[in-house]
Amino acid sequence: MHYATAEERVSTRGRRITWRRRDGTHHFDAPSTPIERVAGRSRLARRAARLDKCNVVPYSNEDRLVVIRRGVVYDLELATGRWRPTLRLSQCRNLLHGSIARHRSTLIFGEYGSNPQRRPVPIHASHDGGRTWHTPMRLDPGQARHIHHAAFDPFTCTYWLTTGDLDGECWLIQLSESLELVAIHGDGSQLYRTCHLWFTEDAVFWIMDSPLQLSYVVRLDRARSQLARLQPMPGPVWYGTTLSDGVALAATAYEPGPSVSDRYAHLFASRDLERWTEVARFSHDGLPRRIFKFGVISFAEGSCSSEGFWVSGEALCGLDGVSWRCRLDDVQGLSSDPWQRLRADLSATLGLEDPETLKDQRPSFRHCSPSALLALDRGSSAWAEAITRFIGVRRAEIRQRVNHRWPDIERREASVLAVSAFLLRCAQTRGDARYVNAAATLLSEAGVRRASVFNPLSDPQRSPSARAQSLVFSLLHASLDRLGREGRP
Repeated sequence: MHYATAEERVSTRGRRITWRRRDGTHHFDAPSTPIERVAGRSRLARRAARLDKCNVVPYSNEDRLVVIRRGVVYDLELATGRWRPTLRLSQCRNLLHGSIARHRSTLIFGEYGSNPQRRPVPIHASHDGGRTWHTPMRLDPGQARHIHHAAFDPFTCTYWLTTGDLDGECWLIQLSESLELVAIHGDGSQLYRTCHLWFTEDAVFWIMDSPLQLSYVVRLDRARSQLARLQPMPGPVWYGTTLSDGVALAATAYEPGPSVSDRYAHLFASRDLERWTEVARFSHDGLPRRIFKFGVISFAEGSCSSEGFWVSGEALCGLDGVSWRCRLDDVQGLSSDPWQRLRADLSATLGLEDPETLKDQRPSFRHCSPSALLALDRGSSAWAEAITRFIGVRRAEIRQRVNHRWPDIERREASVLAVSAFLLRCAQTRGDARYVNAAATLLSEAGVRRASVFNPLSDPQRSPSARAQSLVFSLLHASLDRLGREGRP
């Protein structure tokens, strides 16, 4: 499913495009060779030969479709069904879904090919809705492998393009409406590697698309040009969208790489672009990925809400070569406070029903875990100062003390996580780097390590202690980034 609104839908299967409108359903078969038509009868053959890959942009008021397929851009008219070639691509067959910037009658995209020789990557533009094209600029040789995504920023009336893939090739390129260079953002690192951008008045958000490094949600502050790494993800994110009621969606891909934590493609949702909750996951179907594709979830463009939106999948169990119409049942639950979730998970692990009963205890390792959970709600500078001083003076004794106090490993880790979470909450509210350093020291000296990467907010297959562990380390890394530190415990 490429495009969906309440009044029309555009979908493809093999070489056939189906356009459902109020005036009926229309089918168009793309130009193809006899071999392609025979191979197109098999889903596995289509996957291996990439025969079903294309991009479609509808111009409903003009009864036209702009189609990119097999390296050619077409202007397809509803009345005649004629496929009129308007542009031939030099480095790719098609683009990633949703990677064409559209503003009024202007379309802009960059080519997405393997480009092993790192030739200049062309950026194409049309100012008449895809009827004619020109190439206003090309990236310098070696500047990037290809272009992932193009998007129009309504707050600055500029176009943004994202590039990849290796270190030194990942940039955010900002162009004016007249397609003149405004700025190049980034340092070329994996932190700026992304396939989708979200714009707000104050910031630009993206989620990293890196199988090489842990992918984070990233926020670029417009006014101060400051970058913040927020929530980590269990894999690289290829596709994202924003629904008409303000809910943002993003999906990780299952592909080879050290940052991919499992065999699933994960679907996430958010209301503020900073905190993301997993709402679904789909397992890869097990066929060789290099031949039969990675596990990927994409979204239909158009105007859809959380009551009804379309997802499509490739190489996933139950979601391969098909599209589902979905809805989110608990939209309000997406904005739940991660600190409250953390407190609930740690309280369940420690068996604490009412931390209020210990609120008057002195800060010590004997009572620090329940008192720290209580303090998560309101914070306590005296508590934070006392614990920070204790960690600084007794650093060498921390592991011995926690091992003696909590012989049970799960309770030991949960107690250390509770104190660390309290210190991080105080660091967030007071902006004091000492509390972040104390939390990092406590986790390191107590021997608590992050075991794996997964969704830290909602994972029903993990225990409360495992969810808490992941979230505490996520908050620690985010705090270190905000305070400008590069080290990791």
